[in-house]
Amino acid sequence: MDLIDGSAVEAQLIATGFALANRAASSCLREDSLPGPCGLHVATITAPVYFLDSEQSLDELIEAFERGTLPKKDWRHAAHVAVAGCYVLAYQRPEATTLVRHGILHLNRCHGTANTDHSGYHETLTLFWIARTGEFLAGCQPDASRIDKVRALVECFAPRRDLFREYYTFDVVRSVEARRRWVEPDATPEER
Repeated sequence: MDLIDGSAVEAQLIATGFALANRAASSCLREDSLPGPCGLHVATITAPVYFLDSEQSLDELIEAFERGTLPKKDWRHAAHVAVAGCYVLAYQRPEATTLVRHGILHLNRCHGTANTDHSGYHETLTLFWIARTGEFLAGCQPDASRIDKVRALVECFAPRRDLFREYYTFDVVRSVEARRRWVEPDATPEER
């Protein structure tokens, strides 16, 4: 796959004003919930997510992700978001992006999922979610624990796995170009 340099993408994301966290995060707000570590009242996840039980379970998720031993049945959107959150909290954005990218490619190979023009790793969606993750976490209280930040992140974005559809006017999932390299959102703010 032809993947572009993460640092160039990071600069492009910043230059194009891709920071839309307030709008994305505000869509996670609920009046009937308690404020979280990011100052948001977020919806709670109805299905149990074992890796949000403790710091240790979150570490175990990351270890399984890195080793390629995370069961395929557990590699759902909530796990993707949690992994991205852990890397964005631990590393500068370009390095976090590289680690997530290589980790997904590796895990897919371990699962027997081909990384091709039509399946497996998707560069645009990965960068979209890393950007959303970074923006959300930037709004968290600095003294909140990693597990509390990641819980809030997953509570906000796990139920919204199709959020990217608000930013693209075409089928970004099926786009070979978007799977290979970053494609900027093309929906105007009025269309979102």
